[in-house]
Amino acid sequence: MAEPQIPNVPRPKTPILTGVPDIVDDDDEDEDPAVVPRRLYFADSMQVININMVFSPSDLIPEYPQRSFRPDMVHQVFGDDGIIYGYRNLNIDIYFLANSAKCFVDLQYTEVTNSDMPNHSEPDNILNKLTPWLPENYYLVKSDFVAQLYKENHNRMFGTAIDSVELYNVKETASYRYTFTVCTNEDRKFREFHSRFQCLIVWYIDGASQIDVDDPNWMFIYVYETRKQGTECATSGMYPVGFATVYKFFHYPDKIRTRISQFFIIPPCQGIGVGTRLLKNTYRVIRHLPNVVDITVEEPCQSFTHMRDFLDCKLLMQLESFKQTAIHNGYTNAMFVEANNHYKINKRQIRRVYEILRLAYIKCNTCDPNYQHLSSEIRERLSIPYMRQLRSLGRMSCDKNLEHSVKSMVTLESTIAKYIKEVTNAALSLNAKFALS
Repeated sequence: MAEPQIPNVPRPKTPILTGVPDIVDDDDEDEDPAVVPRRLYFADSMQVININMVFSPSDLIPEYPQRSFRPDMVHQVFGDDGIIYGYRNLNIDIYFLANSAKCFVDLQYTEVTNSDMPNHSEPDNILNKLTPWLPENYYLVKSDFVAQLYKENHNRMFGTAIDSVELYNVKETASYRYTFTVCTNEDRKFREFHSRFQCLIVWYIDGASQIDVDDPNWMFIYVYETRKQGTECATSGMYPVGFATVYKFFHYPDKIRTRISQFFIIPPCQGIGVGTRLLKNTYRVIRHLPNVVDITVEEPCQSFTHMRDFLDCKLLMQLESFKQTAIHNGYTNAMFVEANNHYKINKRQIRRVYEILRLAYIKCNTCDPNYQHLSSEIRERLSIPYMRQLRSLGRMSCDKNLEHSVKSMVTLESTIAKYIKEVTNAALSLNAKFALS
């Protein structure tokens, strides 16, 4: 098959140096390098990095990518300030083949610092910083990457399909079908693929780490987007847009405790329901495992917590013990048993959902007697660890006991206020989507 030509379109000049003090626009391309201000060689990595999904050759033209997005965070790669030094008019394009996640890195700049410049410092080694967070054997030569694009199987889907749904993507004004699959790391090609695709999370998950895909205790749930010619995509196929990884821990004496570790949806597919559906299918896969105790989550971020609260409330409000007629009688162990049996949600999260739903049923009305009852319950529950600490301090002979006690009480009040605000906001959000009464 003849290879279509990629037009040689000049790259637009990229604004740089956002966030660096006293930065000026680099307007004079003919300026004498000997007198160029040093600050012109600083770049804010948040502003110069572009991540691009490549469906067809035209996606390699900077002006015409179908899916190009910026990172949400860069501190794990470029440090807390995110500043890259040594390059003028820097632009970093990181391209991923949309199905296989093979990677090409394109660094563009008009000038690099050198020893002839005043106050010279060595430029940052960008590739050294990027490499730990890029797939193995990534490409630096465009023609080599394009050769891989022409070999790409656009319809490859790993795993066994367990669910599918059609959703409208507002950002792209198009509807796509999303298929959810359960994958196994017994497949070598899948292990290689996930090792590549998971590299995206460093730009979006704080404290992200790459997992050992060879560990048999890992479970993988993927979501694929089906695109057809005539939509936004010139190349039809099935493309991964997100995944969840779950680790199975031994729980004495003969059971399993599961933990959702990685959970990621690419930015163009966020906010349309893909993540919630992925989480729901993750629950579904876990609860069909034998001898599962419950589901926990590793260091959830705020957006994940919001999504999880919404889904858990939606699921549990269908159970008898979480309906309004029962919930205002107070929390009981029967609630935990029913919710855990149905969805394997852990005890702490079940209690949180109970509190959100109870607030939602009264529309967070602070004058409702149920609000006062619930506030007292929350205060009593959150006070338990602090009371234990104070009792422990009381048994010690120390002049600083009073100081520790005061600090503990201040911390307790702050914790209670923060938590009540969290569950109230979750209840208000739930009321906005469902007419609860």
